Amino acid sequence: MRSEPAVVDTVTVQGQLRSSLWQAILDTGEGPELVMRLADIFGWDLDFNTEPRAGDTFRVAFEKKTYADGSIAYARVFSAEYVNRAAGVS
Repeated sequence: MRSEPAVVDTVTVQGQLRSSLWQAILDTGEGPELVMRLADIFGWDLDFNTEPRAGDTFRVAFEKKTYADGSIAYARVFSAEYVNRAAGVS
């Protein structure tokens, strides 16, 4: 855990898959760690290797810490939604 101060913001991002959840999250300007967080949250309901489809949507609200050196860290996830058109998972 880092000890230097950070600016903490509550951020909400949403998007629609064209190819993969990975790419859709990166397209929002967020990083790979957020992809992994969503995969962990929905991993019991959805196989992200085989079930995501173009047109699926997601929305996630979370804490984002930005440090003086420009690096970021993701903290608490407050809410997450994933709508899978094929499996009906939400």
